[in-house]
Amino acid sequence: MTATAIARTLPTEADIALARESGRALSAVLQTSADAQQLDFRDDAGGVRAVQIPTAALRLLLEALTEIGQGNAVSILPIHAELTTQAAADVLNVS
Repeated sequence: MTATAIARTLPTEADIALARESGRALSAVLQTSADAQQLDFRDDAGGVRAVQIPTAALRLLLEALTEIGQGNAVSILPIHAELTTQAAADVLNVS
């Protein structure tokens, strides 16, 4: 992810409500010691596709949903990412 790809928009009221609801549901699923979870996604045509997702990634998603549910914008940056000083300032929203 590049610094220019970071969204700067706050979530809408609908996004906040949905994040709270989906965060509660995801929290119940994460009460496990399994390394991965299977999620079923339904497409527009009604088809279902099962996807295995690492539990660690789902915990990160839960953290993001919690922040969005509080009205905060969220961005994810890899720990090992190297940034220019300007990119770091953009991430921190400072000049």
